[in-house]
Amino acid sequence: MPVHAVPGGVIADVRPSNRTPAPLPRQAVLILVTMVILGLVMFHVTTAGQVPESVPPMLHGSASAVTENRTLSVRGQHFTPGGQVFIAVQDMWGVTVLESRWTTASPARVTGTGVSAGGTIHETFSRLCGHSVMVRALDADTGVMSNALEDTLTCGD
Repeated sequence: MPVHAVPGGVIADVRPSNRTPAPLPRQAVLILVTMVILGLVMFHVTTAGQVPESVPPMLHGSASAVTENRTLSVRGQHFTPGGQVFIAVQDMWGVTVLESRWTTASPARVTGTGVSAGGTIHETFSRLCGHSVMVRALDADTGVMSNALEDTLTCGD
């Protein structure tokens, strides 16, 4: 039996133990598993409908989608569901604001086929014929700006 003296005059047995550690009691295992499952459920509930941080707001389609009634249609996605979005239609240099407005992104919804992420916008603007424009949108909840749509709007007479 190897025995060693340690500082302070205490004698310690330093032999490796061949004993198998005692297994966790069944109740402890059940409590641990329950806590992990609850944690995963709570994480899913708190993140449901939220847009992942790595996906920035995005305007899509063509800015020159001018309809017969001479309106510019702007669509976007990946905004905060149910959050406020500021849309600005500016000149191509971003100096003059031609038109702007606040809108609300679509909310997340539970449907019969699952969860709709929400976060989409659709707005129309008029009286922009003949202007070269840049359209951008700001997600007020995250402070993240969308991409820019640029185009020259010709309406033809």
